[in-house]
Order: sequence, then structure tokens, then C-alpha cells
Amino acid sequence: MKNIRQFLYLYFPYILIGFVLLHNLGVYYSHSYPSDKLFDSDCNYLPTLYRDLFVNGGNYSDWYGSAAPYYFPDMLVYFFSNFITGNFYHAIPLSFTIFSILILISVYRINRNFFDHIAALYMTVLPVSFFYIFPTYVYSMQFATVFHYGEFIIALLSVGLILAMLRYPWKKTNYVLLICLSILTTASDSMYILHLVLPTLVTLLVLWLVKMVHHKQVFIISASLIISMFMGKILSGIITINQSNYAKAITLSTKHLFVNISRILEIIQLSFNEYPLSSLLILAMYILITYLLLKYVRNPKLEADQPGLDRLLFLFIYLIVTLFGNILALSFIYPNKIYQHYMIPVFLLPIILIPAVLYWTRFHLKSKLFKRSYVTFSFLMAFVLLFQTYTKFNDVSFKNEYYPETVACIDSFIEKTGAKHGISEYWDSKYTHLLSKNDITIAQYTFDLTRFEAVNTIAWYKNYYDFALIKNNSLNKNKILSLNGKPSAVVKCFDTEILYYENKMVINDTLSKAPYQNLPEIQDETIGFNSSDVVFSGWSYNETHHRWSHGKQSLILFRINPDHIEGKLNLHIGTLGVQHIHIRMNDYEIYSNSLNSADKKISIRFKSNILFKEQTNILSFEFPDARLPNTDDKRMLAMLIRSLIIE
Repeated sequence: MKNIRQFLYLYFPYILIGFVLLHNLGVYYSHSYPSDKLFDSDCNYLPTLYRDLFVNGGNYSDWYGSAAPYYFPDMLVYFFSNFITGNFYHAIPLSFTIFSILILISVYRINRNFFDHIAALYMTVLPVSFFYIFPTYVYSMQFATVFHYGEFIIALLSVGLILAMLRYPWKKTNYVLLICLSILTTASDSMYILHLVLPTLVTLLVLWLVKMVHHKQVFIISASLIISMFMGKILSGIITINQSNYAKAITLSTKHLFVNISRILEIIQLSFNEYPLSSLLILAMYILITYLLLKYVRNPKLEADQPGLDRLLFLFIYLIVTLFGNILALSFIYPNKIYQHYMIPVFLLPIILIPAVLYWTRFHLKSKLFKRSYVTFSFLMAFVLLFQTYTKFNDVSFKNEYYPETVACIDSFIEKTGAKHGISEYWDSKYTHLLSKNDITIAQYTFDLTRFEAVNTIAWYKNYYDFALIKNNSLNKNKILSLNGKPSAVVKCFDTEILYYENKMVINDTLSKAPYQNLPEIQDETIGFNSSDVVFSGWSYNETHHRWSHGKQSLILFRINPDHIEGKLNLHIGTLGVQHIHIRMNDYEIYSNSLNSADKKISIRFKSNILFKEQTNILSFEFPDARLPNTDDKRMLAMLIRSLIIE
């Protein structure tokens, strides 16, 4: 009997961890949590990127990433998971299981500063189990492949390293690890600066002012973080090929101050309305830790003999600074709307620090009572978990895929028509592409049919499309009809309407075929930048020897008889500094490269059968790096053209 009790005492934390991980898998595979949230266009960034790069042979240089690129650890973990499982649907649960294990390791490293191995194990499993069993307002972030949860875990790992530096300042390995983690995470997600770097700098400054840490430690740790932050930003600039305008627009401003404060209060209110138990616990922890800090400030001698006092104070001050730092910074964000995933540490840190509070109160010194308490709570947690599992999954079947009725209906339409390329708003683009069982691409557009270049690939944008997905008036249907006339078919898939054009559709006035039917047929001859035999669209005015592109896309429309064409395009061009240039002939990519030359002749081979004989051909140029020149010129420039020849 004694051996069984000893066995349970030593290994029950691992059993509880196993229960939690299995419970999470049950939530996912039973679709108990609203699956449409786990598969929306934001969450589908990494699954779609992986499919495009490693399944469809796409180019990373074509991608506009999200505001936070999520290279590390999110992309690394998800790509590994997809490689192992070979399927995005199974890669997602493997990904969040790895994150669950990483957060357990992170919290355990923090708790080992105060407890022995077994106690630290229990003190880790209990709070982590709590915020999976009794969800907080950021519960859904724990299952998503993005949304700053990976950054939060690395921030926790970094906190553990900083505590180790305070305890063992001579260990250089900790500094190296902190610098490496900070560089990679800053390059991937700027929230790391808000959640780890700045709170740590402020906390160390406070501890130095109250003489709890030596100035050398403050300097070395602070210098490591600051240097890492700048190196991370440099690395991000190198590996982020195309930054979306959406990401560039985020700044700090007072313009939305009162709107942002109202939104923060709304998030807090929703947290209490939807998750009252965890919200009350979080509030109680903030109040208790604030009280303990104030009590210490009033009489520091009371805690003078507290082992690990410097590390306890670091954790408590770090928590309070993170809370107010988040509220302050988010109050000034412009123009983004504030979401709860910006505040993950605000919701989870107080629960994670419950063991540290117990240590401060010296409850652990009452060894028998302390041991019985955490063992009892562990068994209670396991009982609640098993009860939740039974009630949730007793009458629920587990699904091997997520295939909504709307997507099934769209697939039925695709299979009947053979349509391949379509358009939709942002929220339906990657969602439909990823869940469809057909090989389709769906380019993102705004209501007014302008490109929405964020978290997507340039390769999906075409000159001609087969269909448009319109959900709740998401696209300007009247404009589509005015440009293309009556559709070949209109299909209704629940709340989504499909406009299908058998002979292709356009979404831009420039690409409407009718005005160019009377263009002369060009021959195997030089076409100058000012030729009237072709149409230059998206180009600036003629200058003495050339014509500049204007914006991120420029077109040359022409008519030609492909029967006499070998398939060779000769261009005489120049660029504004380094420019990545994508060239497509009638939606077929024929060239993609970076150029840096004021005067350059290039020759491009292509298959002549991609040319149209009876309708207008479109030579499309994409310039993701187009910019304003360093002059008074207000044009968005990338490439100038002097002449072209099609042979």
C-alpha cells in the first residue's frame, strides 16, 4: 500500500498532464470549441503558407506576412507538425500539444527557483491545468497556431532564464540562451518587446533602486535584451520579404485613446461575463500581489530572511508592470482594434504565479500540510477534468476532418464547372482554400474590389478569374456585374453567393476586354515606351527616354498572332534601387527576380501557347518593393521601361 501511495505521489503530476493533453485533443477532435474560429483566415496563415510552399511549390517571396510574421516559435512548431502528420487538420492539435508541453517546461523552470523537483512539478501542473480546465478569456489562443501564444511561451522561458541569472550570475549559458531567444522572438513578434523586454527593464531598474540586485547584473541583463531587440529587428527586416500595408500602418497615437480604453474595459467585462471563475481568481491574484508588495515596501525587514527574495520581487513587480504596461501601450495603438490576444500575459501570468505567492507566505514550510494540499488539489483537478471529459464527450463523436456545409457546397460547384481561380473578401479566402478538397486559389479583395495584400500570396492575384464568393455583401456585386455582365451561373451556398463566369471575369475597369478589341496586332518589332499600338495601364506619364511604373502593379495590353511567335520577351528596363519583380503573361508567371540596375536588358523565355489569338493579352508586372524616391517626386516607383520586343 505504501509503495502504491509513493508511486502515485511521484507520478501523479505526469498522469494529470496526460489527462489535460488528452482533454485538449478531445475538445479539438469533437469540435466542442467553435471550429470556425480555429479555422478562420487569421488562424489559417501558417497552414496555408505551408501548403503553398511545400505542397504547391509556391515562393516565399510572393507572400505578404501578418503584422507579426510568427517565424519563431509558431512557424517552426507548426511546420514541424505538418511535416510529421502530412495534414493540416492533424498538424494543428500536434502543434498546440507541443505548445502545452513547452509552457509546462517554462513554468517548471520558474518554480524550480523556489521548490524541490516534486513540489515544483505539482506547482507547475496545477496552475497550467487550471487555465485549460477553467478557461480564461484567452482560452482559444491556446489552440490557435498564431495569435502571440508562442511569443508568450518564449517570454516565460526568458523569465526563467532571467531568474537563473539572478541566482547564478556567473553562468554564461543563460545569457547566450536569452540573447538567442530574444533575437529570434523579436524578429518574429513585436509583442515580445511589450510582454518581456520592457517589463524586464523596468523591473530590474526598480530592484536596483531598492538595492535588491547589483548594478552589474542590471547592466548585463538589460544590455543583453536591448542588443537582442535591435538585432531581432534587423533580422526581421532581412527575412521579411513583403510587409503588408496593414502591418506598416500600426503606430502609437492618441487618436483612438478613448476608443481603445473603452475596448480594454469591454474585454475585461466580457471576461467576467463569460469566464467568471477564472476572472475572479485573476483579479484576486492582482490584489493579493499588490498588497504583498505594498506590505514589503512599508517594512522590508519582515521579509529580509526570505530565501529567493530578489526573484520573488522580480516576478511580482514584473507582473504589475506587465499589466499596466499592456494597458498603457494598447491605449495608444492606432489604427488597430484591440483584441484579447494582445493581453495573454495579463490573463495567464497571475494564475502561473500562484505558487510564488504560496512561497512568499511561507506556506511551503508547513511541509506536511503543504504536501497534502497540493496532492489533494491535484486529485480534485483530475476528478473535475474527468467529469468534464465525460459530460463533454459522452455523446459526441470525434471527427477526422473539418468540412463545413458551405465549403462542401462550393466544392460541388467547383467539381461541376472546373473553376479554379476566384476572389472573395479576406475572411473567406484562406478559409475556403484550405478546407476545400479541390485545388483552388481565392484572391483577397476589399468591398470596392481593390487588393487586400495582407497574410496572403501575390501568386493568387490574376488578371482573369472564374468566380466570386460573396458573403453578406462582402464584395461589390453591382461593380462585378457592370464590368462583366450577367454571370454564366449564380449558385447559392447557404450565406455565400457564387457568381460564375465561364469565359472569365475581371475586377478592374482597366482589364475589361471591350475597349481593346480594336488594338492593332503587333509584330516582331520593338515597341517603345510611348507606343500607341499597346495600352500602358498603371504606368506614369511619358518622359524623354522612358516611362516609370506607378504603384505596385503595371500592365501592358496588346494583341498579337501567336502562330508566328517563338516565345521570347526582351525588355529594356531600369529599377529604383533593389526591386523584386514578378512578370506574368496572361496569368502565367514567366519571371521572378530581384534587380538593381538603372539600365538593364533582360530576355525571358515563355511558352507561346499562353498567348491569346482572338482577345487582348496582358503582360502584368508586380512590384512589391515599389516606393517613393528620395526626392520631391510623389509617385510610387519601381521600374522604368524603355522598350520591349515579343519574338
